[in-house]
Amino acid sequence: MKLNSFWTQLAACAALSVAASAAHADTCNFVLTGFAVASTSSFPGTTDGATPASAGGASWQADCSPAVPKLSSGNWFVLEPVAVDFFGNPYPHVSLTFYNGTAGGGLALNNADDNGYEWAFAGGAQLYTGTEAVPAFTLGTYQLADYRSPGTYTLTISAVPEPATLALMLGGLGLVGFTASRRRAAD
Repeated sequence: MKLNSFWTQLAACAALSVAASAAHADTCNFVLTGFAVASTSSFPGTTDGATPASAGGASWQADCSPAVPKLSSGNWFVLEPVAVDFFGNPYPHVSLTFYNGTAGGGLALNNADDNGYEWAFAGGAQLYTGTEAVPAFTLGTYQLADYRSPGTYTLTISAVPEPATLALMLGGLGLVGFTASRRRAAD
């Protein structure tokens, strides 16, 4: 009887592992901190005296494998308009440009509304795999150098878990709890 229980538990764990490996994230979280600018008044949502780094930086979400409306093959692609939260204040019309490694890597955040004002322009690692026409963001934390001043940025790209992934995790925990309670009842 104990051997049969072992094989049942092993089969259940294998099934959950296979199902979990098929799950993937469609949406990525981006958090950019460490703005190094002389004047914070040019950033949306900031006031004089507040430093962007202490105010929390900028954050947004985008598809992990986005459809690209603008690109320069071999150089960069643009996502716009993207809603970006600057220092706790939403700004709905931001243009994000991502550069490949041969173009210096990194990204630029620009005002997509009117004058194209550039809020951040930083180089470093290429933040995606694939081509500019079919990119897929690479999860991780990146140090980027500001092109305009001697500062640095930290960009973190993380996956937003899908509901199916959370359901698998809860189902697995429930199965472990059920098995433990049955084992206790049998003893």
